[in-house]
Amino acid sequence: MVNRKDKQEVLNYIEALDAIPGFSKKRPFKTADLLKIHKMVTKDTLDNTEDEGVFRNRQVVIGNRRTGEIVFRPPAAKEVPELVGEFIDRFNAEDTNY
Repeated sequence: MVNRKDKQEVLNYIEALDAIPGFSKKRPFKTADLLKIHKMVTKDTLDNTEDEGVFRNRQVVIGNRRTGEIVFRPPAAKEVPELVGEFIDRFNAEDTNY
């Protein structure tokens, strides 16, 4: 059975996919643009709506719910803005084809 959150996630992805052509016309693509897409994708799906469209402010992990094993530990929250900035710079580089 599909729950409300699952349906909302699908609707959000469709909205974001529809918006991407508009973002692709903007040069350069900016961190704020990426955060707008994040807000579209996460709208009404997160436990805390303040987490929509912003950099995370705490450490998160990806784990196996059955075993409790941590499968992946992303970079620390304080590192994310700089890492995203580096990604955006590379994305906008003249030798990048998209």
